[in-house]
Amino acid sequence: MLGFSCNLNMMSNDTESNNQSSYRKASQQLELPADSKVVMIPVIEESLHVDKQLVETGKLRIVKRIHEEEQVIDLPLSREEFNVEHVAINEYVDTPPAVRYEGDTTVYPVLKEVLVIEKKLVLVEEVRVTRKLVTVNEPQRVIVRKEEVSVERISDELERSAL
Repeated sequence: MLGFSCNLNMMSNDTESNNQSSYRKASQQLELPADSKVVMIPVIEESLHVDKQLVETGKLRIVKRIHEEEQVIDLPLSREEFNVEHVAINEYVDTPPAVRYEGDTTVYPVLKEVLVIEKKLVLVEEVRVTRKLVTVNEPQRVIVRKEEVSVERISDELERSAL
């Protein structure tokens, strides 16, 4: 909002002495005949002073709400499954066999000692463990939140009626 103020300065015979002296200096430069009448013309000067001021034109109310919504998400999940198989061997061995790998299968030898006239190792069985990667889709229910913001203008009339 703009405010205006106006100052008027008039120069005539009844103005302040400073103004008269400056006016006289200007009139002394003009030589007027003695029989002529001197007519004083008032000179008006306007000056303008402009101000700005901050004016509240209204208010805002901001409201934020959070909405929750359940959604079904179907993502592939991986897990390892192991198939364990026991294979009977029942053979005598001189040294214990080492753990070995046959592709994705790991073979663990199982040994036992038996008394005979001489002591020998008997390979009783092998345990075969096969690793297999299985991927399945398992739908999961999850909560998803969403924020919503609304802005309301509060008018001055509502405030005045509240008072």
